[in-house]
Formats: sequence, C-alpha cells, structure tokens
Amino acid sequence: MNTEKKQPKISIIMPIYNAEEYIECCLNSILKQTIKEIEVVCIDDCSSDDSLIILRKIAEKDNRVIIFENKENKGQGYSRNKALKYIQGEYVYTMDADDYLLKEDALQLMYDYSKKNNLDMLVISSKSKNESDEFAYHEIDFAKKNKYPEIMTGVESYFELINNGEYASPTWLYLYSKDFLKNNNLSFVEKIATEDISFTFDAHACASRVSVIPDILHCYRVHGNSQTHSTQGVYKTSSVGKNIQHLFEILDKDFFCENKDRMFEHELQQELLLWEKRFNQLSQEEKYNYINSIESNTIKELFRRFVLRERIFCFPEQVLQKLKKHKIYLYGAGDYARKVIISLDYLNINISGIIVTKLSKTSILGYEIIEYNNSLIEKEALIIVGVTEKYKKEIITILEKDSMNYLDISKYQV
Repeated sequence: MNTEKKQPKISIIMPIYNAEEYIECCLNSILKQTIKEIEVVCIDDCSSDDSLIILRKIAEKDNRVIIFENKENKGQGYSRNKALKYIQGEYVYTMDADDYLLKEDALQLMYDYSKKNNLDMLVISSKSKNESDEFAYHEIDFAKKNKYPEIMTGVESYFELINNGEYASPTWLYLYSKDFLKNNNLSFVEKIATEDISFTFDAHACASRVSVIPDILHCYRVHGNSQTHSTQGVYKTSSVGKNIQHLFEILDKDFFCENKDRMFEHELQQELLLWEKRFNQLSQEEKYNYINSIESNTIKELFRRFVLRERIFCFPEQVLQKLKKHKIYLYGAGDYARKVIISLDYLNINISGIIVTKLSKTSILGYEIIEYNNSLIEKEALIIVGVTEKYKKEIITILEKDSMNYLDISKYQV
C-alpha cells in the first residue's frame, strides 16, 4: 500500500548495481524508519541481475521510492550526482544497496540532531558485518569512541577525527544539509572507484557547522560481490591518481582557505601512500599499462617522484621475461645508469656487469665497471643501453657493428 507522500525531510541516495541479494533488506531498513517524510532515490546502473525487478516491486508498494535508470553503466559517482540534481529533502544521506540501518529511529535521530544544531554535516558511527573470509581484515566498526566538541568547523572536525584515528571517508557516515551541498557546488568525482574520498574531504574543507555523535546507526556489509572489493586493480590505482588530481583542482577554490595547506598536505600524503600501495599490487603488465594511461603531466610527475621514486622504468611482461631470460650487461655508468640499476634490482633482475667505452671509475652501486670489449661478452647476452640521448646513438652504433644483442631501455622510461 502506498504511503501518503509528504515533503521529504531526508533524501536517501542509493546507487544500485547487481545487488539483488541485499536490496530488499536495505530498503526495508529505510522504509520502516520512524521518520516517514523521506524519499529514497534509487539509481540502477544497468544491473544484469534482478535488482531492478525487485526495486520496481517495492516502489509499487511505497511511492517514497523513486527509480532512475542509467542507459549505460556509469559508476557510483555519476549515479550519485544524478540523484543530487533531483532530491527534494532538507538533508541528504547516501546508502550502498548492500548495507542497512541498524535502528528504526536512525534517520529521525540524525535529522533531529542536525536540525536542532543547524548543521552542515553530521558524522555518525557504523559497524561492519563480514560475510566473506576473503576480507577478514575489514572487520572494523567505524565507531566514534572519543569525545568531540559539540559544534566544530569542517577543518576542525577533519583534524579532530584524524588525531583520534577515527576519520573515514564513506559517505554513509555523514548526513549533509542539502543547502550546504548546493551552496558549495559539491559533487562526486566520476569514473573512479573511490568517489567518497574526494567528496568527504571537500565537505570538511568548506563546512562551518559539524557535529560528531557516537551512535552506531549503520551496518556496512563486507562481501566478495561488493563494488568496493570487486573493482579491478588498475581501476583502483587510477582512481587514487584522479583523487590526487582533484586535490590540486580544488586547491585554489574560495572555500578552501583556513588551514588549507595543512589539510591539503595531510590528504595528499595519505593518497600518495595509497597510490604506491595500489600500484605495487598490480602485475607487471598492469603496471606498464597503467603508467601509459596517465594523461595529466602533473599526475605523471607526482607518480614518478612519489610512487616510482628512482625506479623510472616500467616494462611490459614480454620485455620483462626477456630480461629474466638473458644474461644482462648494462652499458653506462652515469646517473642515468644508476636509475636503471635501481629499477632492475627492484625487479630482481641480475646484472652480470657494467660496461663503458672508456673507464673513469671502477664501480657503481657495488657493481664493477669494465671497458667494453665484445670478445669478453657472450653473444647470447643482452646489453642494456643505459645512457642519455647524448651518447645513445654512438653506443648503439658500436653494438650494431659488433652484432651485439641490445635493448634501448629509454623506450620504457616513465
């Protein structure tokens, strides 16, 4: 039976993709809330299971459920932005379709507290429910166990939460004032796997009135089919890079003023650490493909400096196997060659010797240097040309004259 539709106090935004197993539980936890003046804006992102069928059946019985359908799979950022353009409520809450609210008065409590204190943003607590042995390390409760000032600015709440080890970016930990979001033009970064990170950071950066309450009102379900955990490695790595790019884009925004350097530096540091972690989890072929997909020169330079550091070379799998198969000599002993050595050492590729045209020093990074003599090098060996463009042509001419097998490594420089 349809519920009489009233002006909503809270709009719940819910992107949906292949959540047939969980969506009914999630929506039931919302629709049975003691606060009745709500709307649930569901955006189906081209689900291939029965999510949309289940959704339509529920919407037929309760007109507070509103359905949008994406014509093609666009991701959660796009879906949430689509809903933000439609919502009618005073306050905005986001849910993932596989999670659920723990208390029937959860939304009422959030609304009353936010309304009473005229908040831009309310921070709540959540707990996780692990349904997969694969993700046992995600047994965290997102609980706020420390005491916080009753009202803080967004900058203050950002650092208070961080200093207490309780800062987290998932948007289901936050209730937002719709006017606050609208007045500050806040939206989600699209086509990334971690759209919450930038959105939550932006909200803290421009909020004037924020409160943190300890009430555990939400349950985060951890399972193998979750979009959070099933996203491919390259996409996750790329998403971190795009979050970093977003940080630089908002750096000069008007709202990003008080303590902007502290906030920016802290968030950038955290993102760079995550970037390195994500990249190191990729296969060699994925690493090579990811590096070649970076379009922004700013992001590429940051990646080179903070993720690769001095490992400035990345090889496709075919080349890597070739390097591992042959006996390797490195032609060159300058700074460029030093970076080649660091990159090869990182990949556990053994270097049999360092060769130069004319001897000027005896070793580099623990490797002995010898003058080039083709009779001393096995014909099946592979000589890596590890010099700058200034000397490369001359050395390649020598190697080709002697019919030596060589690799111009500059092709694989990041």
